[in-house]
Amino acid sequence: MTRYVLIVLILILALSAASCSSGLSKAEEQFNAGVELQEQGLPEEALPKYDEAIRQDSKFAEAYGNRGSVYQALGDPRRAIQDFSEVIDLQPENARAYTNRGTAYVELGEIDRGLQDLNKAVTLDPGFALAYGNRGVAYLRIDEYQEAIFNLDQAIRLAPTADAYSNRGNAKLQLGQADEALADLEPAIRINPQYAQAYVNRALTYTVLVRDLEAEIDLGIAESLGSDPNIRQAIEELKALR
Repeated sequence: MTRYVLIVLILILALSAASCSSGLSKAEEQFNAGVELQEQGLPEEALPKYDEAIRQDSKFAEAYGNRGSVYQALGDPRRAIQDFSEVIDLQPENARAYTNRGTAYVELGEIDRGLQDLNKAVTLDPGFALAYGNRGVAYLRIDEYQEAIFNLDQAIRLAPTADAYSNRGNAKLQLGQADEALADLEPAIRINPQYAQAYVNRALTYTVLVRDLEAEIDLGIAESLGSDPNIRQAIEELKALR
């Protein structure tokens, strides 16, 4: 069965400290307007604000970072990579920018380049949970499950999230450790009861454990939550296995 793993992209949202003063530059005004739109879930509307902020100030690292996150949200990781690269050029010690660019590379299937960036992010900030979590996802994508589990262990130790638990459960299931996988999927769902992918993963785990009724219940919940095409496809593939 095809495996679907969520990659979480961190947004570099940072309102100017002067946002309440009258002394903002035009670039800062446009940037803050873009942040507000992005936080409202309006990435397409935020994009021209960041464009203008960058036009006004070509060295505005935060504007490049946020524009990159918008491109990523809009399904254009190539353009996101260009903007994250601009951030790295301006701020070579920015672990978040390396994490974001590495995540985009992983999404494109360029795992080696993604791992290079994620390794750099961890070197720059050993306490950055998301870098470990996304590095775990990269290893999942190339079926290196023990490496994935090691990195997801670190992510959970630093900042336990539903994504990290679900991804680690996925890795354990691929190693044939169904009971251990189930033990990770329980907290994933407890942390985020609306997480459709975790229900799909748990349904698959129940299927492996021949707990068909529980698998059926989880599939029903996933169907009620999962509008994402990848989730729908995963549900159909799992149904075909049963």
